[in-house]
This record gives sequence, structure tokens and C-alpha cells, in this order.
Amino acid sequence: MTVHLSVAKAILDRLMSDPAGIKAFHTAHQGLRSGRWSHEYVDSIGQHGVRARSSWPMEQVAAFAEVHGMIARGTVAMVPVGTDGPPNRDDQREANAAALADLPDPFTAYVNPTQNGADADGFLSWSEPIEVSLATGLIERDVDGSTRPYSVHYRIPAGTAPLEIGSSLPSRTWLHLVLEGGSVARWPYGHDCIRLFVNLDYAEAIERLAASLEPDDSQQPAISDDHRQAVRAACRALGHPPALKHADLVPYMLDVRPVQQLLW
Repeated sequence: MTVHLSVAKAILDRLMSDPAGIKAFHTAHQGLRSGRWSHEYVDSIGQHGVRARSSWPMEQVAAFAEVHGMIARGTVAMVPVGTDGPPNRDDQREANAAALADLPDPFTAYVNPTQNGADADGFLSWSEPIEVSLATGLIERDVDGSTRPYSVHYRIPAGTAPLEIGSSLPSRTWLHLVLEGGSVARWPYGHDCIRLFVNLDYAEAIERLAASLEPDDSQQPAISDDHRQAVRAACRALGHPPALKHADLVPYMLDVRPVQQLLW
């Protein structure tokens, strides 16, 4: 069993152990059955081959619920990128590369021509920061009594995300966002749009990395609790770091900027 399938079962077990989790699972299950969300949105989070969205295994419904919840809470930013058409079969990599050759600025894509067991089908890069509007789960009330969703604006630094083309399960998307770098670009079958997902709370992974450092490793500097908090604040302010390397901890720690500078 692959890692992301094991993760999906763990997500389902966790949701089923908590009343709020059970509610989230049933909301996702009913939404998938009733067509509450667009096919393009659902397929971007996960696409199970030719299997109907309403008949996904329970663990994949749970993984979808988790990713959808992160988007709804504003933890994960979602950026649409138009393409020249939907993707071809996985073995038609040259045709897929051609369809991604003229993406709107500042995006460029690379499709791996061989893959050979690679973790993704390629990469999506953006050469300058992206400004996005994020959900908060809050409601803003005007003086006349009308309401609207309250959102904030965020600037994602230039970076690169793994590109998943065609069918890819919700649990694989979750794994990219939470444990494997904090971002993923999805180009599902039947759709002429890539959706870039970026986890803006990816500092958790930095903290896990720092906590896992061996204390007797003389080649690595000690990471204090204060340093961990500084790294967490920096990652929240800057978006996710481009790579999970210990050498990145100090530069990000030195570049801590108040979140207010990135919100307007």
C-alpha cells in the first residue's frame, strides 16, 4: 500500500473519532453525491480514474473533506492557471508539454518526459509573487445589515510546485500539501485549467524537521524553542518555503516580517 493510501485511512479514522469530523465527512459525502461543487473543483482536489465522484472509497472522501476544509478556512490558497486545453493520456507527455508551453505570466511548466517512478509528472513554477484572496470562514456585515464572506489578501512568494496531471487521488493532494512540500499543481483530465494549491500554514513541517534533528549532530546548530517560533512566524508571513532544508531555517528566521505587511 502506498503512503498516501495509508494516510487516507488514518484521516478517515481520525474524522470518525470526533463529532465535528463525522459532520465534515458527511457534508463532503453528501456534497459529492449531490454535485454541490463544480466538477473542475472536485477533480482538481482528486480524480479517481473513471470512477464517479459519488462512489469514492470512504477514505478518499475523508481526504477530500480535509483538503476542502483547508481551502474553506483559508489555510490553503488556490490559484487557477488557464491552459491551452485538457491533458492527454499520461503516455502523451510531449502533447501535454505543448499544451503547457504558453501559460500566462508568471507561470511556466515542465512535464517530465520519462517520469521513471518520479513523485510527480513535472513542475509548475512562478517567477514572481502571486497575490491571492483567501477565505477566513468569517462573515462581514455592512451598515445596511447585508453580509458577505470576509476574506484577506496574501502574497505568495515565487516558487515551484509538483505538477500532477490527470487522475490523482485526494489523499495524494493532501500528502503534497501537508507532508511533502506544502504545494501541488493539479491538471485533471477533462479540464483546461491548472489549480495551484499552496498550504500557507506549512510551518508545521519546518517545526517537525527542527524537532527531528539529532542533538549530538555537531554539523547542525541547535534549534531553540524561540527559534522554532520565529521560523513558524516567518513561514506564515512569507508563505511556504521553497525547500525543506535545514540551511533554510536561518535565512527565514532573519527575514521575519509582520503579517500585517502582507495583508491589505
